Amino acid sequence: MVVFLLFCYDLLLYCIDFLILAKFMDAQYGEPRCTHTQRNILLILIAGVSAALLWNSPFGGTYPFFSVIFSFAFLIFYEGNQQNKLLFSAIQLVISGYLVMLTIALLRSFDVNLKYININYYISLGSMHLIFWLLILLLWKLSPRNPTILPNRFLSVVLAIPVSSLLVLFFFLIRINNNADILFSLEVPLLCVFIFINITTAFIYSKFCNLLSQNNEILLLKQQLNLSAQHFQNLTDSQEKLKGVRHDMKNHLQALLLMSKQTPLQTSDMQVYIKKLLSNVNDTSQIISTGNLGVDSILSLKITQIKEKQIPISSKIILPKGIHMSFDESIIVLGNILDNALEACEKLPPENRWIRLEINYVQQALFIRISNPLPTWNQKIPVDESGHGFGLKNVHTVVRNHNGTMNINRDNEVFSIKIVMYNI
Repeated sequence: MVVFLLFCYDLLLYCIDFLILAKFMDAQYGEPRCTHTQRNILLILIAGVSAALLWNSPFGGTYPFFSVIFSFAFLIFYEGNQQNKLLFSAIQLVISGYLVMLTIALLRSFDVNLKYININYYISLGSMHLIFWLLILLLWKLSPRNPTILPNRFLSVVLAIPVSSLLVLFFFLIRINNNADILFSLEVPLLCVFIFINITTAFIYSKFCNLLSQNNEILLLKQQLNLSAQHFQNLTDSQEKLKGVRHDMKNHLQALLLMSKQTPLQTSDMQVYIKKLLSNVNDTSQIISTGNLGVDSILSLKITQIKEKQIPISSKIILPKGIHMSFDESIIVLGNILDNALEACEKLPPENRWIRLEINYVQQALFIRISNPLPTWNQKIPVDESGHGFGLKNVHTVVRNHNGTMNINRDNEVFSIKIVMYNI
């Protein structure tokens, strides 16, 4: 009867461990990809394994260390930052291991007899799990809310702390096996220090993420300022050209009138003259004006760059004024897809180059479609780890934030991207 009560007590502590760890994962890694049914089935399986472990070893299987190990089975259902999952899994493993060592050290220091089940055992066991729950909640409090991917040099610095702590933990375990009766009282402060260091690692990681995020925001702000300045300069140049065309329009019309009265009529000279006038007018019409600074800046810049490369581009842009699309989202989406189309066309002979761009807005939904010819087999578009052009992963992130879709097709030697974003 006593063993059964201990089994139920241990299993209850385990269930609370899993509940807190699952809440931590949901908050830190995002919503899991599995359904509630799949998650419940996995939870039942883990609970069954835990129950078997506790039944066979009622004195040795109830440590939070095993709860953390079993909780790793849930990590496969989260799409969160892999660095984030690796770091916090290591920290959880370390603090649970050191907490077990600390409990053993304190019990041996106070010479508590655990060879039979009494009130001391229940209190010690419950206190150990209670401290573990508080540490996980503190880790939750110190963890970053919007973790970013750290450069390898920063990640190695942060990850070195829990990895080194794990190595020291193995050293302590070896000492316990070789010196079972050794007094641990002198090592209690050291164990507390290791737990504190690993908890503060989450704070250090959070600060690194914040600094990197601020640095990215500064770089993005500089890019926005440069694009805005360039867009303003393009608008100014366009206005100056329009003023020049208006100022000289009377002279141009008089020249055309004289040319038309010539005998015989020099139609070829007139055609050349009209084409020159039209080219001047076309130069002033390359500035995109939709009312959104980000969209106008990036489209004007990229379309101008494409035309400077002598690449034919046909664009159909129908956007209302004042659409709520942030500057950085405009740069990421439109800049990346136009850059990829430009890079693909540069790998083709001039007669095979072309780009088609369509942007439309219907009932709070933004539709974007761009197509261009594919390079030859020995000249492929640069790809990233997702198999698409550089930057398309960032484009997909923006599209997903707007609950949209992005379809990529490669048909009949044509590469096309169709994007739909909602609530814009």
